[in-house]
Amino acid sequence: MAKRIKVPQKSFETKDDFQFFVENEKEWFYSRIVEAITESYSKKDRIAHVIEAKIVETMSIVEFTSEYSEWERSLNLAIKWFESQEKYEMCTIAFNLIEKIKDFKEE
Repeated sequence: MAKRIKVPQKSFETKDDFQFFVENEKEWFYSRIVEAITESYSKKDRIAHVIEAKIVETMSIVEFTSEYSEWERSLNLAIKWFESQEKYEMCTIAFNLIEKIKDFKEE
């Protein structure tokens, strides 16, 4: 049985707080997308688990995932953001990962 990937868990008072986090912590968020896809690819799991957010107000848990069919799109969005911030090392990591997942499709 494959070991479950540890997903970052964060707690937010409201859904608006979670939305604010996603909109204002883009470096963390896009880095985590790259990391989650890398982890899932290495474990041959087709769902990348990005974050598990606990919303206190509604006593609910929101799990943000990226399915395999969305990986390339998610990585391209990350590349676009990293380019805008001149974080070219992360661009390269994400680009190389896109090349790897194309091979994953053919397996």
